[in-house]
Parts: sequence; C-alpha cells; structure tokens
Amino acid sequence: MKHILYLSNVGQRDVLYKNEIIGPENTRDYAKLFLNDYENKVSDLSIPIIQKGIDYILKKENTCHLSICLFCTDQNDEAYRHSDTVYMADIIQKKIKDLYKLCDDSIQCFRIHQNPSNYENMYVFYQNKMPAISKTLDRIDRVYISNAGGTPACNMSLTLHGTIHFGLKSSVLELPLEGEAGETRLAHILVESYEKSLITGMLDSFNFKGCENILSQHAKDPVKINLGLLCRYAHYRLLFDFEKAEEDILSLDGSFIRIPESLSYIFPNGNTLVKLFHKQIQNLRKKIEFNGDKTQEEKQEWYTFQRKILCEIALNALIKYETGQYTDFLGRMFRLQEGMLRLAFEEITGYSTEINSRQEPVDFNNFLKSPQGQEIQDFINNNAKTPVSFSKPNTYNLKEILRYYSLRDEEIKSRYRNYIHFTDKIDGWKSYRNKSIIAHGTDGITEANIEVSLAKRETVRKLLNRIINELDKEYPLNVFAEISRIVKENC
Repeated sequence: MKHILYLSNVGQRDVLYKNEIIGPENTRDYAKLFLNDYENKVSDLSIPIIQKGIDYILKKENTCHLSICLFCTDQNDEAYRHSDTVYMADIIQKKIKDLYKLCDDSIQCFRIHQNPSNYENMYVFYQNKMPAISKTLDRIDRVYISNAGGTPACNMSLTLHGTIHFGLKSSVLELPLEGEAGETRLAHILVESYEKSLITGMLDSFNFKGCENILSQHAKDPVKINLGLLCRYAHYRLLFDFEKAEEDILSLDGSFIRIPESLSYIFPNGNTLVKLFHKQIQNLRKKIEFNGDKTQEEKQEWYTFQRKILCEIALNALIKYETGQYTDFLGRMFRLQEGMLRLAFEEITGYSTEINSRQEPVDFNNFLKSPQGQEIQDFINNNAKTPVSFSKPNTYNLKEILRYYSLRDEEIKSRYRNYIHFTDKIDGWKSYRNKSIIAHGTDGITEANIEVSLAKRETVRKLLNRIINELDKEYPLNVFAEISRIVKENC
C-alpha cells in the first residue's frame, strides 16, 4: 500500500462555522471556544479547503495510507497571539478523524512560535522540519503540498522546502475556494531549478558521480536518463574503469543529447558524440602484449597505446589539481613521470620494462645482459654521482639510461629532450610526495607546495598541456570539460 503524506499550513479561513470565518479579529480565543464545545458545534464546523485536498488525494491514490502534517501558529509574542491558529489546528484534527476515520498517529501538528510573517525565520523553520518529518515515517511514496492556508512567508517556505526535501515525490496542490482541486507544475519547476543548480556546481568540480545520482532519479525522462549515462561514463573514465565506461557509452542514445553550438564542430550531433567517446575508450581498453621479440609493427602499436594512456593520466592529473585534490594530483604526476621514462626506454631499445607475475623484469634484464646494456651500465656506474641499481626498471635508472642515449645520439637527444625536462620538473615535488599519504608520511599537500616547482608564469595547466602535446598532438585535451558543458546545456 502506498504511503502518502499531505502537508498543509493552517490559515484563518481553514475552519468555518456555518460557512463563516471564526472570529477574524480574535482567531485564537474564538477557535478555543469552538474547540471546547466541539461536540455541540461539530455539525456546523467545516474544513473546506483542507478537505478538498484530502478528497483529491484519496480519489487519485485510491487505496493508500495517508499521513497529514499541519503547521499552525502559537506565537510567543503576546501582541500577535490573537491571530494564532493553534486551536484551529486542533479542530481540524478532530474533524479529519471524524470524516476519514484516521487514527491519532496519522495526523501531526507542528506549532510555529515565531512571527509567521518573517520570511527568514520561516525559511529556517520549514528547512528544519522536513527532515524531522521524514524520520517519523517509515516510508513516503508521494507528498502533496498545500499552500492555500497560512501567511505568504509560511506558504512559500513550506512549498520550497517540501519540494527540495522530497524532490520528485512532491506535488503542489491547487485548492481554490470555488472549483475543483488540481496539481500545479510548481513542484516540478522548483525541483528542476534546484537540481540544475546542484548539477552545475558539481560539474564545476567534475563530480560526475553526484550528477549521475541526481539524473538517474528521473526514470521516465529519456533526456535525463541519457545525461546520467554520459556522466557515469565520465565518472568511470576518471576512475580508469574503462570497461564500465564502455558499457555506459554503448547504452547511451545520442538522439536525446542536444549539442551546444560551441561544440558542434567536434560533435555535429549526439550520435557522433557517442561514436567518438566509444572510439576513445576502445583505444584505452586495448589489450596489447609487448616484449623485445615482437615485430616492429606490433611494437609501434604498443607505443601508440602507451602514449594515449599517458595522456589520459595527464588529463586525470589536471582535474585532480583543478579540484584541489593536490595529493592525488602528485600521485598521478609521478605515475606520469614513470610512464614517460618507460616509454622512452622502450621506444629507443625495443625492450619491455614490464615485470612478470614473479616480480621479475625479464625483458629489461635481457637488455642489461646485451653488449649495449653492459656498456650503458658501465658508463652510468663510472659517471653517476650516486650508485645506480639496475635490479628493476625505475625512474632513476631509466632517466640515466635516457641521458646516456641523449649524449650519444643527436636524434634521440632532440626527440626526448622534453621528456628529461618534464621528468626533472616532476622531481621537484618528490620531497612533498614522499612525506604524503601516497608514500611514506601523513603530511598534507597544498597548492603552495606545488607552485614551488613551477617556473615564473608557468602553470600546472600549461605544463600538462605541453606534456600531452608532446605525447600525442591529436589527443582530446578538454573531453571532461566538454562533457560538463553538454550536461549543463541539456539540464
């Protein structure tokens, strides 16, 4: 059985005696008199507006469990207590029980002790009451809000916080004095506006998971369903869970996605977007084996694949930096440093730096045993300022090997000059990384720590853009920003 909640303010017109307003000049005292003499006056007492709302709900929902929350005034300020509706609320409770045979637990009454015309106070009052009401009920399937009674400040705050708290479950009733009851689109408009504000803020910090959680609630809206899939694709891509990202992009129907004019040169339509994002994720999901025995064509495919993966790491690092996740940013940068040095070694020598299941760098060891490998080790050991271990490939020995080749070969020097520059630049953050939670300590990382290693007028964005451009000039630099813009435009 559905559990329905009805929220209503109590106004001076909500209880009538012989179809007349009760004591308009002294509502509190007159309502108290009628309450004390309820049994004798009950047949002449009516609650037309609230009853109209209940009748509409019961007719629409058919069989349901109905809970009602009434909001009435019981002010502390003696100067205004004459207008309070607290006793009117008690009359309404009794009348509802008589008319609909509801039990006592089904009707709650909340008293407002402050000035009900103060917008700021009423905003806070209703903001606090909605979570409290939720906690008293096991389940709520649908919420109907009446803003026909009460002061303008109370009606506005009840409508606003009722729709914000209960979201898509809420609906605002229209209860005219004459004519049939109905529902307005106000709740939908308020929820949509609130959600758009939330989504915009989340997208500014690339919180795609939070956006997907909001959008997925719109199970009957194909536009928002597909926007949710697009956000989930971005979320899993940021997690490097390319398998799930591919599932989501393949589930997306691009015909429901409207492309902003500013991005139409990249994505002429939604279906093109799906194809391009799917192709990108396919490139990142490739399963390629690489070692010194592979053909040159197979090796070239591996190098291309590694460049794309490193570009994705660089984009990921940029987002971590721009959202203030500085420790995670450094983690990505040192992974990027290692990846670039491994790629340079593999492209130059044709040998793999991979470590097998027994933690053995088989192909790297084969290179070290070769005549050229022996020559390099001798040269480095004779010229290095500190001893170099070659037990496994690491950033230190790979950088020294790259320096060796750069000294001996002008073409290699020209091609990988920036690799050495970028990896040296990243080394400037090593002491901060080592003392942080991603290495050996618990120190926090600040933006100031990161800026220490940057040259004058250099920024992290410029540095990462240069790295990506060095690795793959055609790599999409702004893919996550583009997704954010598309979602914003469609919400």
